[in-house]
Amino acid sequence: MSNQRSFVIRFVATANCRKEQIQSAVRGVQAAKVPTEKIKEEAVLKMTERDDNLYVCDPFEGPAFKHLLSLGCRIVGAQCVVSCLEKDISLPKVNHPVHNLSLYGTIITCSSIAKERREWIHEKVQWMGGTISKDLTECITHLVAGEVGSKKYHVAADVKKPILLPDWVEACWEEGQTK
Repeated sequence: MSNQRSFVIRFVATANCRKEQIQSAVRGVQAAKVPTEKIKEEAVLKMTERDDNLYVCDPFEGPAFKHLLSLGCRIVGAQCVVSCLEKDISLPKVNHPVHNLSLYGTIITCSSIAKERREWIHEKVQWMGGTISKDLTECITHLVAGEVGSKKYHVAADVKKPILLPDWVEACWEEGQTK
């Protein structure tokens, strides 16, 4: 008999976790008959290697989240779980955390944005289920531009792609915390 454990969705319990969102996700997952367990922050912090389980953290901050991230664990937010159940789609299996699906299906590129701000935008877009592209191709759904006039800006305008300010990503992130 193998000592290998089967896949479990582990709900991370921290002092600052959003209990209502977590409980909603737990109910949905249990109704779908997927194995779940609660794991306390202290147990997360004792982990020394990545495993194949899925970790549900909400919010995406604090020592437990950062530790799971550093180990390369698969992390999603409670809202992502609820949305996937509602839409009857698989939970994302990507190499970065996904908090919610606010930008699911979008492919975003940036132009004329300082490196630090661009990295923040990239992180948040991915955390909202979106995809980042460094290049402006026909697959791009949105351009986030810090100013008017770049080559990407003119091409996006010519092909009628939505061109948005960086604040749009921040507004999506804030809205996606509860929806």
